Amino acid sequence: MVQETYTKDEINKMFTGLLGERKWEKLSMEKSLEEDTYKLHSEMNWMFSADQALLKRVQRLELELEDLRTHVTMADKFNIDDGVTSTSIDMKLTIDHLLKHEVDESLGDIWKELKKA
Repeated sequence: MVQETYTKDEINKMFTGLLGERKWEKLSMEKSLEEDTYKLHSEMNWMFSADQALLKRVQRLELELEDLRTHVTMADKFNIDDGVTSTSIDMKLTIDHLLKHEVDESLGDIWKELKKA
């Protein structure tokens, strides 16, 4: 039986080939990691922007609620007749209910936008 032998140059080529493959795999994994990191960073930026938009929307709704409560309080205080025949208690409940509905609707819209992404 004849044994196959390799020259020093052949052994160096095989070794260099293996190192080259490993280096290519490492570069490929690094590129994949960079792409995943970029995607994650982009998603985090989008979530932060959406969070800021939601916060501004909630603050605006809180201001509108406070304005409506002030209007009702002033109407009660000065007995302003604005054409509404309900009592002041009924009026406050209706306003709170409408605002709750508006808030729920706004939050629903935001959730839909978040689910799309």
